[in-house]
Amino acid sequence: NQPELTAEKFVLNPFMAGERLYRTGDRARYLPNGHIEFIERMDNQVKIRGYRVELGEVESALNQHPAVRESVTVIRDRGSSGDKELVAYVVPQVPSALSVTELRNFLEQKLPQYMIPSGFVTLEALPRNPNGKVDRNALPPDSQRPLLDQGFVEPRTEIEELVARVWREVLKLKEVGVYDNFFKLGGHSLLATRVISRIRDLFHIDMPLRTVFQAPTIVGLAQAVVTAQQKGLQVVRTPILPVGREKPVLPSVAQEPLLGLERLFPGAYCFNIPAAYRLKGVLDVNALKRSLNAVVERHEALRTTFPTVSGRQVQFIVSSLSITLEVVDLERLPELQRESEAKRLAREEVETPFDLAAGPLLRVKLLKLNDRDHVILVTMHHIISDGWSMIIFFRDLAQFYEASLNGHDPSLPELPIQYADFSEWQRQALEGQLMKNQLVYWKQQLDRPLSRFEFSTGRPRMAELSFLAARKSLSITGDLVQSLKKLSQREEGTLFTTLLTALKVLLYFCTGEKDIRVGTLVENRNRRETENLIGHFANTLIIRSKVSPSSNFRQLAREVRDITLAAQAHQDLPFEVLAQAWESDKNLDRASLCQTVFIYQTSPLYPIKLPGLTVDLLDDIKRVEEPEIAITTFDLILAMKEKPAGIVGSLIYKVDVLDEAVINRTIAHFYTILRRVISKPNQPVSELCRLEKTQR
Repeated sequence: NQPELTAEKFVLNPFMAGERLYRTGDRARYLPNGHIEFIERMDNQVKIRGYRVELGEVESALNQHPAVRESVTVIRDRGSSGDKELVAYVVPQVPSALSVTELRNFLEQKLPQYMIPSGFVTLEALPRNPNGKVDRNALPPDSQRPLLDQGFVEPRTEIEELVARVWREVLKLKEVGVYDNFFKLGGHSLLATRVISRIRDLFHIDMPLRTVFQAPTIVGLAQAVVTAQQKGLQVVRTPILPVGREKPVLPSVAQEPLLGLERLFPGAYCFNIPAAYRLKGVLDVNALKRSLNAVVERHEALRTTFPTVSGRQVQFIVSSLSITLEVVDLERLPELQRESEAKRLAREEVETPFDLAAGPLLRVKLLKLNDRDHVILVTMHHIISDGWSMIIFFRDLAQFYEASLNGHDPSLPELPIQYADFSEWQRQALEGQLMKNQLVYWKQQLDRPLSRFEFSTGRPRMAELSFLAARKSLSITGDLVQSLKKLSQREEGTLFTTLLTALKVLLYFCTGEKDIRVGTLVENRNRRETENLIGHFANTLIIRSKVSPSSNFRQLAREVRDITLAAQAHQDLPFEVLAQAWESDKNLDRASLCQTVFIYQTSPLYPIKLPGLTVDLLDDIKRVEEPEIAITTFDLILAMKEKPAGIVGSLIYKVDVLDEAVINRTIAHFYTILRRVISKPNQPVSELCRLEKTQR
């Protein structure tokens, strides 16, 4: 219903009468061989945290607000991290008639969360060029104060200012008000963990993670700090300090099971963590080589192997290591074959195992399609890395690359410790009061008898099970994703807790068990010393709750949220230690603790920005991150990640326990439960699990 915009985008085809062409908004040029080379975008489409955003769509939604005369939205750098944020410049109908809170609430009804600007600036009028169009280059810096009203109040006390400083540092924002909502400013569970870690260090108090969810404002957190101080909850956290390297360093508790599985399945590649990027533009290969080795020099984990010394595998760290950047020239191939060969090589990289004793446990390969088109393949073994480590790797690589091009030192914080220091601290901490208290908590959580899930497969469970697993893909897209997000916000939870609750309902349906235990992964970086380290920190927590046929989904979701927050407050205790204690106390195997795991990743996993290059994650290389056959100690794993198109994932299942037909029915009913939750979140679990005629 915008004929002027339609006429601008759908133009007459000069080559074929009566036909039309779509003007894409791309700037390109013809090459001498007749090919067309893409250069950049001409219109206002930008990319925010992996999502493509049409700025005009944001402006159109803003202009529908009755108090807005006109607006313009731009993209700005978000500090030194290389991230981007949206900033809206708004001209109100009446001066001082706009509220940031009101505008955000208005936009939340019309746009997905990633399209809502992080900042708002008021102007008396938008700057325009001589032909009357908005001059975006003439917009004032957004560092000036955003909209001020009853919704924005500056910190008024010293404690509020200190908490605000923590928010600004974690959220990478220039200014926050004491009544701003942490989660509406872009916060999530991992960032909340960082806020609590900094507050503990700053005020020397014991504050649980749930405080951020219960009081998601600066004024609320500041009051919680005062209350904790008045109750005498001051604590002194034992710092993680560097240790000498005179003797071999034992593997961390998290690395031990991976070493065990490697001994059982030598040469297995399913513990490889891969990433593949398309780099378009002028790439300085020598600068990339220097940057790669600078990252290796910065992080000891990338220089670590696991040889056997005196009958036991240890962490062996070399003082220096030069990683070879293998460059594969595909330009000699016909153009159509280059893409297929790049995909084949990417697949080959994923399936090539590492030698843990010899190393190195990092591989980087560069595929050259032409002078302005490359693919970079990075693969690490899980024993030295995890999902957050990959983010750190590419962030540091980008910083070193930019510094190498410009001839200056990178602006990276000095690392106070290395991964081996954390390993030693963790083993010592296991003998301390912190870990003993956490073990008491987990034993209380798991004190009641634990029944083993029996999935309705129609065949008896085998006495001896292998570790082999298969996978089936699933996805949640369109309106269902947005509806689930809105439901999560209304219930003061997150999409993670909503999906976890739905999984628990599904497990109740599949097994008939009311006592549902699901393992979930946490980054386990709740110490400031570990935030910027590459290493294997991830830990498994068990979320145990009852599912009653008469309870409704909203009640269950809130209970799951509270139990999850309590579990995250006790994430220091490694799952392996809990499992070993359980086996010795109860004389039971660890499979009784947890048979199902839920993994949820927010935001694009490995964001990367390199000067002079357009960088895109290669999602088109099918299953580059997902081998068809996996190795797992769990019966069932639901792994999901948020992407621009929606939520995609896999259901990974042990082939000795479940078969493909059962998994297909399970996925179908999971979709049914989600749709019913959206339409009627108050209906009881028994109704959520009701079979349709076709399913019966």
